[in-house]
Amino acid sequence: MAEIELKPCPFCGGKAEVILTGNSITGYSKVDVRCYCCGMGRTYKKIKGMSSDTIRSQVAKKWNRRADDVSEENRN
Repeated sequence: MAEIELKPCPFCGGKAEVILTGNSITGYSKVDVRCYCCGMGRTYKKIKGMSSDTIRSQVAKKWNRRADDVSEENRN
């Protein structure tokens, strides 16, 4: 499994982690991204048919996105 780089929590600057849990009967996975310090995070549910590395990578991209990443062209 590849190491996932997460930006610090946008609320407190703390370290975040990706937690992946799955259900072997239904095949669905649940992914949580949580900050160790303040507990803020996001849950992504019902992801089916993807490898755990792909799921973690996609969730990390969403967590790492910040409002200031949007270019000036897209703000108009």
